[in-house]
Amino acid sequence: MSTENGTNQARTGRDVGSELIYLTKALKAPALRDAAARLAERARDEGWSHEEYLAVGVLSLRAGPVRLNVPSC
Repeated sequence: MSTENGTNQARTGRDVGSELIYLTKALKAPALRDAAARLAERARDEGWSHEEYLAVGVLSLRAGPVRLNVPSC
């Protein structure tokens, strides 16, 4: 069951949404916080690896927007 912030606490036993809020505040990365749920949904839909999600979500904060050519399955 997903929560409104796009996390799945029932499956993991963790409140990932709260962790994301805390970590993005610590990183001073509000854009990442705002995009996390949308990017996670896209990653699931398109079958991204963890590395691809990391590249698009986190690394693009410093390097600018990242566009991956992720093959469809």
